[in-house]
Amino acid sequence: MNPHFNPSRAGNNRIVLALVANAGLLLWFTQFLTPYMFLASLSYSLLLWGFLQRRNRRLHVPLMNVGIALDISLVLLLEFQRDAIGTALGFGLNPLQQGHIAASSIALVLYFPLLWLGWSIQLGRTNTPKSKEWHKRMGIAAFAFRSIGFLLMFSLLDHVAK
Repeated sequence: MNPHFNPSRAGNNRIVLALVANAGLLLWFTQFLTPYMFLASLSYSLLLWGFLQRRNRRLHVPLMNVGIALDISLVLLLEFQRDAIGTALGFGLNPLQQGHIAASSIALVLYFPLLWLGWSIQLGRTNTPKSKEWHKRMGIAAFAFRSIGFLLMFSLLDHVAK
């Protein structure tokens, strides 16, 4: 065996490679997306990666925290810059676009108890099987709604072009 080989560094190299590949793919997609959609894609890719790393706390926790924080920040940005709530309530959107808003809103609401429970587990305040099960259930639900919202986000391209 190579005496200079460090398995933990090999894992870090895979992480860096995945980040670079993800960034490259997102940069390529920018030619098709608005800046808001780019940020949503970046957020979703972090959430997806964090979800796939759910058994590895060292990666899961920071990926999900950053992905959720970016997602919440994007919603606030859209509200202050584009009156997202007014647009949603104006009923000028088609059913797919309304579905995007509904699914993304449900995910957003689920983020807060999900974060609270996740941080409580991480900090050792609660570490019962029941709390872990609730975190898992809420996490799957939030990720499912965010996935639906992400896919339906592309229905907004014609609305943005107007």
